Amino acid sequence: PALLYRWSLKSTCWLYFPLVYLFTYPKKRQMDENEWGACLVTELHGGRSEWLRRGVALFVVAATAYLTVSPEKIIVIKESGTLLHAPSLLYLWAFDFFNLAPWQWLSLASALVTATVFILSDKTTIIWNHRKKQDEQAPPPKAQTQWLYHLTRLRSGCTILFAIMAFGYAVLALQRIDPETLPSWLAFLTYLYGPYIQL
Repeated sequence: PALLYRWSLKSTCWLYFPLVYLFTYPKKRQMDENEWGACLVTELHGGRSEWLRRGVALFVVAATAYLTVSPEKIIVIKESGTLLHAPSLLYLWAFDFFNLAPWQWLSLASALVTATVFILSDKTTIIWNHRKKQDEQAPPPKAQTQWLYHLTRLRSGCTILFAIMAFGYAVLALQRIDPETLPSWLAFLTYLYGPYIQL
């Protein structure tokens, strides 16, 4: 609490706090490495918060696909007469992912990492259950546990950057601020938000 209070007095708390979160190693809690690994794998495989993250990831993917569908491309595919006989990859032409904003790419990356965590945690749990048949005290595979930990840190980083960038966009858009009118030290925001803000 004392550190949180001290950081809250700093105008740069929004930057420091995510960094502190990302680089804090959970193993430093009062548990050994095997116990920490078991808790991590168990939580990532079937925890409620992880299932919530998977639901959010599905929503992000579905919303992105819906928002990036190109009616013009669908018309072209229909008029070509190959819609019913085309390979499934042809349908990807109806989506224009190159018009995504940078923060949308971060949300997609976070959703992709969530899917990867789901697959890897399932695989790790299968291996761990096989080991526990021979030794009930067997820990989960260390290599997979480390990968899961680093993936969760990567997902957190993508989510934090997405939140910061989306918040910046919301401030500029709602306040109807033209990025080109910002001071020179904020000129990078012109390139970041300029193409996506319609005043």
